[in-house]
Amino acid sequence: MQKHHKERVILYIGRIVYEKGLERLVNIFESALISSEVSDCYKLKVIGKIDDEEYYSQILNMVENSDILKGRVIFENEKSGEDYYSEIIRSQLVVLPTREEGLPNILGDCYYCNTLFLTTKGAKADHIINNKIFFSDNDNLSLKESMIEILNNSDNYYNNFDKIYNSDYIIDSDSFFNEVINKAIRQ
Repeated sequence: MQKHHKERVILYIGRIVYEKGLERLVNIFESALISSEVSDCYKLKVIGKIDDEEYYSQILNMVENSDILKGRVIFENEKSGEDYYSEIIRSQLVVLPTREEGLPNILGDCYYCNTLFLTTKGAKADHIINNKIFFSDNDNLSLKESMIEILNNSDNYYNNFDKIYNSDYIIDSDSFFNEVINKAIRQ
């Protein structure tokens, strides 16, 4: 089995609003660390535009008031271009703990960056994600179970990356990105 060299980072990248469910991910991460279901060498990196200051402050307080999370949850400002894609490429897993939204744009970005992506059934992605582990029920327990399963078996999932997502749909829906990737490959 091939080893995949990614940083031990769980990445949340997107707008910071209640609908996206970031506090769910923070709580799940803390719970998984406390129960040793996830190695304490993992970090949770949060990168995004703050659209709801009050919600963001509540999350910051959760992190600052937790001895487990302090130093393990990193907040950074929104990124774009090469910086944005570099964060995705380096991360072990991108998690979007959404409560409800359409098709997440980041799903295609993760696919093209060859990075595992986990979301909930709150996202309209059932036609893109073939493996139910990566498309959990829209509750904290299911999301936690999926995250732990993926992190503890990530080499296996990376070795089977092409079976997890419906590449035909992603390529059809993002023909521009596919064209750019193919040009880069041919050079």
